[in-house]
Amino acid sequence: MGNPNFYLDLMSGDPERVAQIIQDAQAGNVDAMYTLGVLYCEGRGLPVDYEKSLEWLKKARDLGDRDADQMIRAVSYQLYLKESEERLKKG
Repeated sequence: MGNPNFYLDLMSGDPERVAQIIQDAQAGNVDAMYTLGVLYCEGRGLPVDYEKSLEWLKKARDLGDRDADQMIRAVSYQLYLKESEERLKKG
């Protein structure tokens, strides 16, 4: 893996930077995959999407990112809360 701080520094939500992170993640860069998962979770430069967040974080984990497991647990919990809230609203 490269320098993970490089991608974390890009997490400003700037559309051009987000586009570069997406491109790098799609090309197989593990640090970019992890960062993209965080961006989707937090809604920085992208709409909040916990499913896509988990998808990218799991790819990063499967390729050896050691921090991804903890983030996967956090995002899974956020998804659980969102789904629970939606069920309660439906009655």
